[in-house]
Amino acid sequence: MNLSPYIDRTRKKVRSHTGELEWDWGMGKLTINAPAAQGVTGFLNAFGTVELDDIRIQSGLDYGSVLLVAMDGQPLASSAKLLLQVASEEIPYE
Repeated sequence: MNLSPYIDRTRKKVRSHTGELEWDWGMGKLTINAPAAQGVTGFLNAFGTVELDDIRIQSGLDYGSVLLVAMDGQPLASSAKLLLQVASEEIPYE
């Protein structure tokens, strides 16, 4: 299988064949933009606002993940049950 249509070495990006996953290794950002799950992982504070199909994500976390998932298998826009997951790096505190 020829994967070259999904890899843009100049822009430092890789996209899935569905276009729902994109890894921007230049910025350190991974986005998920599927009908029932959308989110971003990486250096969130540096990205400003991340615009996806149904949500906008803005975070002050230096590094973390924000993911919104439909728990009933419906698209996010019409789902009756959503789960929002937010995670950041663990930093020891003394």
